[in-house]
Amino acid sequence: MKQFSELFPIAAFLIALWLKDIYFATAVLMGATVVQIALLMALKHTITSMQWAVTGMVLVFGALTLGFHDERFIKIKPTVVYLAMAAAFFISNSAFKKNLVKAALGTALAPPETTWSKLNWLWIALFVAMALVNLILAYSVPTDVWAWSKLGFFIVTMVFVGAQVYVLRAYLKQP
Repeated sequence: MKQFSELFPIAAFLIALWLKDIYFATAVLMGATVVQIALLMALKHTITSMQWAVTGMVLVFGALTLGFHDERFIKIKPTVVYLAMAAAFFISNSAFKKNLVKAALGTALAPPETTWSKLNWLWIALFVAMALVNLILAYSVPTDVWAWSKLGFFIVTMVFVGAQVYVLRAYLKQP
């Protein structure tokens, strides 16, 4: 449910962009992100610090986009989010010896520590790659093409998660 609730703001943004323009779509994205958080709260889901941070970034970069009437702010937001996520995984592991992948999945899985480390580095690589691709697209393709890449990033992330689930199924803890 939570993963698919992530689609709501993306879908709302794309529909709004198709109906009008990037500024209308940005306002819709801001509203949809707040609605998404409110819905998760109403359904008693835990909202992670990363979800709060992303919501804050949507609101800040959205406000900058609308306030300055400059689409570059909303286009750079995914790059900032992805780099922040990569930094969180890196710093948490390097400085605090806490693997965020293990923290999220460790209660259900029991792979060797080397596997947790590899997974952490794979997530960092994915976030950095998506940040770079977003940056390239933000400045090299029309806005509507860039906007549809958000759906592509979501799909890439879900495939990445699916591949991990497939590989890690052998490490499921038995009840």
